[in-house]
Amino acid sequence: MTNPITISQYESESKNFPKKVEELEDTNNMTPIEKAQYLMKRKDAMEQEIIEWEEILNSHKVGMTGSLLDSEGFPRADIDIVQIRIARNKIICLKNDYKDIMKQIEQALYDVHKVNKEKKEKVKEEQIKNQRPFAIVNSVAENSPASEAGLLEKDKIVTFGSINETNHENLKALAKTVMDNKNKPINITVLRKENTLVNLVLTPKEWSGRGLLGCHILPY
Repeated sequence: MTNPITISQYESESKNFPKKVEELEDTNNMTPIEKAQYLMKRKDAMEQEIIEWEEILNSHKVGMTGSLLDSEGFPRADIDIVQIRIARNKIICLKNDYKDIMKQIEQALYDVHKVNKEKKEKVKEEQIKNQRPFAIVNSVAENSPASEAGLLEKDKIVTFGSINETNHENLKALAKTVMDNKNKPINITVLRKENTLVNLVLTPKEWSGRGLLGCHILPY
């Protein structure tokens, strides 16, 4: 009498089972984009393996919950019960792994976005560093839009929206930008003491004083 085959033996000897997804590689040395791409490929491989295991269940017409016993309570002779149990177990494990890898992908995509944002900010900062101030703040009124934005006397303006040293037209372009952006935020960059670049958001608007800014700006 031969010994009954175990599930592990059955699984190792079967040539009809789906190809197993490879073990997760060490992603610590990968760049964020490499990690995201690698995890996406693993996700696709998992999805394909789940489909193939489900096809095995469908071939027996039992799905994940169909009974493996006949009407008398004995194991059904018309289906491969060991294969079905393996398939069900694999699907459960793969779906759990799938949830985990989706969380990893979400984090990886966040890291990619963060790196790209930092690169853009660094490029922009380098570009600004190479630009010279075109205007200087001569005075700032209390409780004015300029004061609320954090603008200080003696701040040197490097950029004012899209205005810089190359296109300010003796501050005419700056004045037009202010009028065109009433009640709208304008990103500005100023050079402060000790050559520190400071980014501010200034919203031109009516207030208790004169003008829309509440500061006096002169050509630099």
